[in-house]
Amino acid sequence: MNDLIGRFGGDGIIVSRSECLQRYPCLRAHLAGSGVPVPANPKDIYEWSTIMAFTGVLNAIDRQLIPRDRDVVIHGSGCYAAGM
Repeated sequence: MNDLIGRFGGDGIIVSRSECLQRYPCLRAHLAGSGVPVPANPKDIYEWSTIMAFTGVLNAIDRQLIPRDRDVVIHGSGCYAAGM
């Protein structure tokens, strides 16, 4: 990842659990069929990195920090949940 970020750039913003939960239904819909298992109940999630990264991208778009038409690569260590 460091090589990719060094070559192409990269950034991040801090997100709260509250922001993640607010966006959860939207994130779950976006990730449906992606191979990333996102449970119906966010209380079942053990690892939030992918949800946090996705929330950060959507927040950055809303705040006009990145354009809506920009390609964005999200890298998270996963989204692990009970029963998945």
